[in-house]
Amino acid sequence: MRPSDLLICCFVRPYAPGDTFKEWPLHVTIIPWINGDRSPEELAQALAEALTGIKPFEVVVGPEAWRNRQRRLVNLIVEPTPFTEVYEIAKKVVGQLGFRFLTKLHSPFKPHISAQKGERLHEGDTFICNAVYIIEQKGSYKEIVGKVRLS
Repeated sequence: MRPSDLLICCFVRPYAPGDTFKEWPLHVTIIPWINGDRSPEELAQALAEALTGIKPFEVVVGPEAWRNRQRRLVNLIVEPTPFTEVYEIAKKVVGQLGFRFLTKLHSPFKPHISAQKGERLHEGDTFICNAVYIIEQKGSYKEIVGKVRLS
């Protein structure tokens, strides 16, 4: 991805705006890479308004599976969760703000957590999704440029 490309996700563990990373921490991608003329702050504000009323929720990690094309090990998320609603709201906000989708959206949306180098989850593990994060590509690393708390 190029600098200024954005992604919307939920992390398994809490992070703060300004945190950076090269390797992805465990996360659920809600909206894959996008770009446009609006700032991350504008996106965060619009998401905060649109996600009003969605409360923090517990996520139960499901069984492992292989993603077909990428042959990447993932854990599915036990449904139902509000992830689908969060995805639909975020997709609408992104479109209304004029962002371009750089990655094809999968239909239907199937929330999952990709195993990362040296870190993975196991079926039955749980975590709380209490925020949605906006990540910006910054050259060779990524930075958290927005955090929208669910309330």
